[in-house]
Amino acid sequence: MTSPLTGLLAVAAVLVAATVFGLVRRSRDGRLRAAPAAPEAAVFAGLGVEMGTPVTLTPTLFVLDGAGRVVRRATGVPARAELRAAVDDALAVRGVR
Repeated sequence: MTSPLTGLLAVAAVLVAATVFGLVRRSRDGRLRAAPAAPEAAVFAGLGVEMGTPVTLTPTLFVLDGAGRVVRRATGVPARAELRAAVDDALAVRGVR
């Protein structure tokens, strides 16, 4: 026969694991980060879509430069100020601003 303490420890372990996962997920969602050095075709292939296909199945945001290269990307909803700064940076590199 198992002890009631075993069940409580299992529940506590699951709650701790779920809390850690949630905190890590929250810290990463919506953050703009530099895009990988991979060609754009590889980025889209990694998402499981062909180049030119609209990305509608995943909450991923891409910031492109004037040549159509992915320079930043975010999963989730980025903060407005962070997104604005990324777009301003992409335009500044192109010489628009």
